[in-house]
Amino acid sequence: MAFLEHKVPPVLVLLVCALLMWLMPQSELAGSTARLFRWSLAVGFIVLAGVLGVVALAQFHRAKTSENPLRPQRATTLVKSGIYKISRNPMYTGLVCMLFAWAAYLWSFMSLLGVPLFIVYMTQFQIKPEERILEALFGEDYIAYKAKVRRWI
Repeated sequence: MAFLEHKVPPVLVLLVCALLMWLMPQSELAGSTARLFRWSLAVGFIVLAGVLGVVALAQFHRAKTSENPLRPQRATTLVKSGIYKISRNPMYTGLVCMLFAWAAYLWSFMSLLGVPLFIVYMTQFQIKPEERILEALFGEDYIAYKAKVRRWI
C-alpha cells in the first residue's frame, strides 16, 4: 500500500470522509435546543479548525519552508515553535476538527466513524512517511522533537 503515500491531498481525504459521513444513517434530535447546541458545537469546531490552520500555515510562511503535504522533502526548516510545541501536525488536527464540526452538524453517531477513518488514513499514508522524510532531512533534531511533541495533540 506504499503507493498511496503522499499521493492523495489531505483535503481530498477530508472530502471523501465527509461524504462518507453524510451517507451514514442520520438521526435528528427534536427541539430547537438540540439544534442550537449542534450548530454551536459545529461553529466552535470550525473556528478551532480555522485557528489551527491559519496559525500553522503562518508559522510555515514565516520560516520560509514548504507547506506542500505531497512534497515534504522540500522542507527547508523544521518548525518547532508556537503551535508546533503542542502538535507535530496542527494542520491535520485542524482537518479533524472540521470533520467533528461536520459530525455535529449531521448530528449522527454513525457519522463520527469518518473521524477515525481520516486519522488512520492520514497517519498511515501521510504522517508516517512524512516523518521518515523529515528524520532523513533533519536527523537528531527531528528525533528529539518527535520525542517531546505528540503526533496529533
